[in-house]
Amino acid sequence: MINKEKKKLILFPPKTGSTSFESCFKQPLYGYDFIGKTPMRSSAHMYIGEAIDFYEIEDIENYKIYQTARDPMNRVPSAFMHQKTMATKRGKLMKDINFEDFVKNLVENNDLLPMRKLSARTKGSRLYLPQTTWADPEKYEVQYLKVEKDNSEIYAEMGLPEDFKIPHKNRGNFRNSNYEHLHTNKTREIIRFLYEDDFIKLNYK
Repeated sequence: MINKEKKKLILFPPKTGSTSFESCFKQPLYGYDFIGKTPMRSSAHMYIGEAIDFYEIEDIENYKIYQTARDPMNRVPSAFMHQKTMATKRGKLMKDINFEDFVKNLVENNDLLPMRKLSARTKGSRLYLPQTTWADPEKYEVQYLKVEKDNSEIYAEMGLPEDFKIPHKNRGNFRNSNYEHLHTNKTREIIRFLYEDDFIKLNYK
């Protein structure tokens, strides 16, 4: 989403509370343009380069960039549960696979770096791409809206009211505040390796 007048751009990696954030920011009174549907399959989760092209931004260096973010230890299992739910709805058999086998499969099928091998245009693949893919914080100054944190100071900077709240949208049946019940030592080890950039650059422990 974008506010061209105030030069603010918001990026939404999937499974970072993007539906909840977007449902609020698209309110006209906040001044952000809602993306809506475009010919791009992943219009709601555009990378910064795609957003620059889509919004015809010629001075991205003058923009303040915000991005929703989530601890990879919660984001990956959330994506996994989402995929299982969607597969079940479509009549596909994914219900018997457990989380540890799934995470191991990410490694085995993609030469240890699945997120760098997956197609950039494939919507499903973006569920598992590191969040630094959207806007490299070494190239851009990015302010992260972390779903686990109090973002009130950032909201104020964005010109939002003091009582601005993000509702919980698109929540499934798995309402745990985290996904410890799915994790094993092996899944933690693999995720910490695969998403090393997210842990370091987004300051997740």
